[in-house]
Amino acid sequence: FLELDNNKNNGTNNMTFEFGICGTFDFEENYTGGQSIKTREFYLALKDSVANDNIKIVESTSWKENPIYFIISLISLFRNYNKIIISVAQNGIRILIPFCSLLNLLFRRNLYYLSIGGWLPRFTKRRKWLASFLKMFDKIFVETKVMKTALEAQGFKNIEILENFKLIEPLNESEVKFVDSKEFQICFFSRIMREKGIEDAIQVVEKINKNSNYSKCFLDIYGPISSEYENNFHKLIDSSSKAIRYCGKVHPSESVKILKKYDIQLFPTHYFTEGIPGSIIDSFFAAVPVIASRWASFEEVIDDGLDGIGYKFMDNEDFYLKLNWLINNSELINQMKKNCLKKASRYRAENIIHNFLKITSVN
Repeated sequence: FLELDNNKNNGTNNMTFEFGICGTFDFEENYTGGQSIKTREFYLALKDSVANDNIKIVESTSWKENPIYFIISLISLFRNYNKIIISVAQNGIRILIPFCSLLNLLFRRNLYYLSIGGWLPRFTKRRKWLASFLKMFDKIFVETKVMKTALEAQGFKNIEILENFKLIEPLNESEVKFVDSKEFQICFFSRIMREKGIEDAIQVVEKINKNSNYSKCFLDIYGPISSEYENNFHKLIDSSSKAIRYCGKVHPSESVKILKKYDIQLFPTHYFTEGIPGSIIDSFFAAVPVIASRWASFEEVIDDGLDGIGYKFMDNEDFYLKLNWLINNSELINQMKKNCLKKASRYRAENIIHNFLKITSVN
C-alpha cells in the first residue's frame, strides 16, 4: 500500500484516488454468511462504474495474521483515498469503527459504513459508546426502512438506504420452469443452522407428505453448514425421509442456475432482524416465489401474494397452512414466478451502485 502514496507519485498534495474499502472480502471463500459475499460483490460492482485505479481494498481479516501491516495499510488507505468505506460485521465493528473514526479526525475523509443484514440497530442500542463513533461517519448505508427508522430513533442523522443487490443476471421469461405436475420441487437456500429455520422447513415438508400419503413435496437443501450445527444437521438428514436431501454449497455466481429448477423456496428464518436476504433476491432472479417467516422487514422485500407468501413469525402451524395452500394453487405459483422476474430489476447491481455514487458524489 505504501507504494500507492499519491504525494510521492505526483509531488503534490492533491487527491487523485477515490474509494478505499476496508472489509471482509474473503476472495478465498473461507467464511460463511452474507457479509463477505456482499462486501465482495459491492467492490466488484463498484469497479464496473469507477476506474479500477481509483479503488483500493484492505482485507479486514488480515489483522489477525499481521496486525502491524494491517494498521499501516489502513492508515495508507486514509492517506491516499478521498472516500473511505468500512464494511465489517459484529466482530470487526467494535474495533474498526472507533479506530477509523479517530483516524479520520486527522485525515478528514468522507467516511461511510456499509451495513449488511438487519442487526445494526439492535447492536448500537445496546452499545451507545459505539453509536457515538458511528454518528461521526458521513453516511451509514442500511438495507431497509425499518433499520433507518430504528437508527434515527437512536439519534442518528446520517442514515441512507442502500438495498442489497446481485451481480448475476436474472432469467429470461422463456427460461422459467413453470409448475406442470402434482409433485413440487422445493428448496432451502441459506446458511444451515437452527436459527435459519432448517428444522422448521423439514418438519413442515414431512408433515405435508405424511398427510398426502405420498411424496408431494421434495425438499433440496443448499448452503454451508454452520460448524457448531454440523453433527445435529447430519443426524436430522439421516432421520428424515428420502424426500429430504442435502445438496451441498452453491457458489454465488451459480445461484440462479440452481434455483431455476425449483417451484418454491422456503425462508423460515428465526432472525427477526434480517435485512434484505441475498437468497430471496436470488429467488427473484430465478423466478422462484418464497414462503418466508415474517421478519421485521418482510413487507419491504416480499409483496405478499404476488411474489411470495408470508406466515406468522416462527409459527410452524401457519407455515404448514401457507405452504399447503400454495401447492394446491399451481396457477398462482406460475403467476408469482412472472412477478418475481419483475421484482428482480429492483435489485440489479447497476441500479444500486448508481444510487450509491449519487449519494457520495459530494466531496
